[in-house]
Amino acid sequence: MSKQRPFIVKLVLPQTLRAHVLKNHPPRHPNGHAFHVTLGYGAKSREEALQGLPAEIAQKIRTGKPILVTIYGRHVDDRVDSLGVMLEGAQPFRQDGKPYHITLSVADGVPPASSGLVNLDLDRPGFMLDPSRFVEFHLMATIEPSSMSKPERLDVAA
Repeated sequence: MSKQRPFIVKLVLPQTLRAHVLKNHPPRHPNGHAFHVTLGYGAKSREEALQGLPAEIAQKIRTGKPILVTIYGRHVDDRVDSLGVMLEGAQPFRQDGKPYHITLSVADGVPPASSGLVNLDLDRPGFMLDPSRFVEFHLMATIEPSSMSKPERLDVAA
């Protein structure tokens, strides 16, 4: 008997938006991602997955409405490179305390989930982007059994 995989709720970046994000925020590590924003992970059903989200966001997902995503900051270290994002202009952190983010890239041997463990410190010098570089877009959510997305090798910016 196969074990049921936990559900993941995510906002998937369409290919054109992904290309735009990668062009404007060149990844620093060779293993590229920039596929989605994880809203929640680990639920046993679609409904349980929605229950773990802020009510406003869960309602938008239930009714098929897009969610406003704003890129507001960037974290880069020797392991991960990620963009901090806000949802609906105010939600920078998930219910589990992990930051909403887009994993741009990771170093060799580093799992992309490590990006969710970094401290996206809003007060750290250099983290916040200049407001003129904030990017806003709307994404539709998907809820599906989890699977590991394969990284692609990237030409790393110097």
